[in-house]
Amino acid sequence: KAGLDYSPPDTAHILYGMLLDCKRQLILNPKIIDKWK
Repeated sequence: KAGLDYSPPDTAHILYGMLLDCKRQLILNPKIIDKWK
């Protein structure tokens, strides 16, 4: 069972939560994007 799911299943929700937090921060503070340009 190789391929895309190389990370253990129990870390999937952690990565997903981090993604949601980043998205929430961008909505609350759009100026963050300027730091990455």
